[in-house]
Amino acid sequence: MFTTDVQFGHAGALAQSDQETSNAKNAGLKAAGAIVPATFEELPTLLESTYKKVRTGISTLLSSVCPRL
Repeated sequence: MFTTDVQFGHAGALAQSDQETSNAKNAGLKAAGAIVPATFEELPTLLESTYKKVRTGISTLLSSVCPRL
């Protein structure tokens, strides 16, 4: 059906250029500081580790602001 590799994005939209591919979008998100998994299968582990880092950071912040908590 297609003569070249085709990548469909959100809602089945066809990527028309290299900037619209998932790799380009992931690279842009990473460059902006977002945490982006390498694969979909890595997502649960990455979510858990990120949650733990955020939770630890919040606990540290609260204990420095309100040491009696």
